Amino acid sequence: MKQHMKDTVIPAIQQVKTVHETLDEDVDLAFGTGLLAFNEVCKRVEAMAVRDEDEIKERYIQMQKNAKTLFAQLEAAYDRRDRLWAQLEHDLSQCAEHAKAAVESLPAEIEETITRLEKKSKDMEKKEKKTVSNQKMLRELVEKM
Repeated sequence: MKQHMKDTVIPAIQQVKTVHETLDEDVDLAFGTGLLAFNEVCKRVEAMAVRDEDEIKERYIQMQKNAKTLFAQLEAAYDRRDRLWAQLEHDLSQCAEHAKAAVESLPAEIEETITRLEKKSKDMEKKEKKTVSNQKMLRELVEKM
């Protein structure tokens, strides 16, 4: 064990002593001060970066919530559009059916109108003949008098 201590501890102690002597002789205090200042600045920059990252994460989560809300609103708008379109098609088909029925019944209505007009025409002709005959009779009476 003594041999082991001698082989391990003594060289370590000698190395520490050498480093201490080198530090006393070769290390620049201004360089060490600059290194400490640089370390502090790096810590502050790292803290700012962490805050920025946290803020970005929060905004990303909020954006995802907003996107979900917007997609839900979009789906509702699409559903409403589809319902309106279906109602439009239904109303349009009803209008088309009414128009088709009107067009299909048109020849019958025209035929009825023609028949009524012919009947009126015949009635008017009879009245006219009767009127002409009455006028003729009145002339004859007037001539006889």
